[in-house]
Amino acid sequence: MIFMNILGMNLYFRLNNTAFSYTLCMPSTITRRLMHSASFNCHYIPWKITAYDRCLLSPKAQEQIRSMSSQCDSKDKKDNENQCEQQNLQLLKLTAETDPILHSPIEEMRLEDIRSPETKQIVANMIYSIRAKQLERANAPFTKAAGMAANQWGINKRIFLFCPKGNDGEAKVVFNPTYKPISPNQVSTDPTKTKSEDQFTNLYREACFSVPQAYGIVERYTNIAISYVDINGVQHTDEQLSGWKARVWQHETDHLDGVLYSNRQSGIKYGPNCTEFHRFQTKSEFDESYPK
Repeated sequence: MIFMNILGMNLYFRLNNTAFSYTLCMPSTITRRLMHSASFNCHYIPWKITAYDRCLLSPKAQEQIRSMSSQCDSKDKKDNENQCEQQNLQLLKLTAETDPILHSPIEEMRLEDIRSPETKQIVANMIYSIRAKQLERANAPFTKAAGMAANQWGINKRIFLFCPKGNDGEAKVVFNPTYKPISPNQVSTDPTKTKSEDQFTNLYREACFSVPQAYGIVERYTNIAISYVDINGVQHTDEQLSGWKARVWQHETDHLDGVLYSNRQSGIKYGPNCTEFHRFQTKSEFDESYPK
């Protein structure tokens, strides 16, 4: 059964006895194929789908949609591009490393600001712009991303996109993020935890869209407790992240606190430091030197 919820602006469906929900980010031709192939019974309530609604997908729905959309032809792709243009999605350009917005803390957002149409449009533009194809169009230094903070695009909002598995999958929208370190013995029992996650801090290389043609070896907390507001305006507290996810969260939160990883030298007061920093004159030099 498919139905559209006007208030929540969600599309719900049941496939193989598993329920999913998402907001649509695919051409209408794909949707028709999906419905037809699964023999859905449909109840349709029309409304104007905003750019914000089109671009948010739940993780389970993304997996389903990716498998369906892999069959889509060039006409479908053209339809999708036209829909993005019609929804006024803006390709965002990265701000320069010297821009003051990257070096000053961004204030927390009020709940009414988080839920405002302006913020919804900003989030839609961010999700659109972080995809690899759009980063290439924007002449970004990389096309792969694990996250991006709003102020990296020159936007004075305490928001970041969190996609530690890559920018071709889910991009979680995070408002007002914070974190605090936790010791390994405070971490919830996890049978998949690695030996390195038993350490309080760890060293690993980082690069950044806001610090082009450079990378550093950065010490970060291995395990952290995070707090944030989600896309629905719900407050989350004391959730735990470890390893790579914890590193990405710290990196993006640093951006919103006005700290670049390259500034994390000489005993900066905010936490662990950048122990090595390497900058190159050209992108080709960086590509040759960056550890694979």
